[in-house]
Amino acid sequence: MKNALNYLTYGICGAAIMGASFIGYIVLSGTPVQDLKGVGPLFAKNVTAEVEPTPAPEDVTARAERQADSRGNRQVFTDAGVALSAFSLPSPFSVAELNDLEQQLTTKLLLLEEREADLNRREIEIERTREHLTDLEGALEQQRSALLAASDNNEARGAELDSKSEQIAEARADLKAENEARLANLVQVYADNKAETAARMLLNAETPTGAAQILVRLDAARQTELLEQIETQQPDEFKAYYDAFSRALASTTKKAPR
Repeated sequence: MKNALNYLTYGICGAAIMGASFIGYIVLSGTPVQDLKGVGPLFAKNVTAEVEPTPAPEDVTARAERQADSRGNRQVFTDAGVALSAFSLPSPFSVAELNDLEQQLTTKLLLLEEREADLNRREIEIERTREHLTDLEGALEQQRSALLAASDNNEARGAELDSKSEQIAEARADLKAENEARLANLVQVYADNKAETAARMLLNAETPTGAAQILVRLDAARQTELLEQIETQQPDEFKAYYDAFSRALASTTKKAPR
């Protein structure tokens, strides 16, 4: 109930204020209020609004206004500044603070420019490093391909060498077999003939090394006979034949335990 009375009071006061404002505007504008519908009978017929006459705009010139103004130039500018100050707000910063802020901003701007230049230089260096690494990668890939090709070639050559080694081993085995067969035949010849004849044949046909290979394959008694005949027939060369025989005999002795 109390709220309803408050709202009603607010409404009546608002309507009264609006009505008074409307009537005041009409009176000031020079409109006869007695001619208004509704509220005209409340006013007398002879009530008229007193409006101060104003000169026509064409009657007042700018020169006349300046002549009528008795203020000095300084006062005119001061009054104009007062009027304009109504539209300006006081600055929250002093001039010193603004100068300091400007200096800080300038310093930071210079630092940012230096960092940007440094970043540009680093980007250029990184790009050069990337290009260098790309070149290295290409070179390494070429070397890797070359090594793989060389490895394939080495494997082929290794297989070829293995094959040749086997062939050489087989040839050596065949040669050794042939040599053994030849030596066996010679041993039989020197064993069957007389010692004097066999020694002469041995001296004429074999070098000290070849004669030693034949002597070591004979029995001990035959070796003694032939060595005595060699010493008798060629006493100057006997030492060479005997030394070769000793080396061959020692070599044969070492191979025997194996």
